[in-house]
Amino acid sequence: SVAVRFVLPAQDAARVAVAGDFNRWHGDAAPLRDDDGDGVFVGTLRLPPGTYAYMFVVDGERWVKDPYATNFREDDFGNQNAVLRID
Repeated sequence: SVAVRFVLPAQDAARVAVAGDFNRWHGDAAPLRDDDGDGVFVGTLRLPPGTYAYMFVVDGERWVKDPYATNFREDDFGNQNAVLRID
């Protein structure tokens, strides 16, 4: 597996998690942390090789695409999921 760092600037958020193919899109399964209180949420997941779609979940209800991602695909809800490929 490979350590993947997820980062989302979200100054207005109380909590942020990452949801995707790797955790069956559970919006609270992979919480990120804002340890220094600057509004930038960070977390690391270990993922096996593969291709994964994901989004961030802000405050348990708002789905946000990764502003740093370079690859996306449309989902069935009118959003764009970031796509991460691990070789």
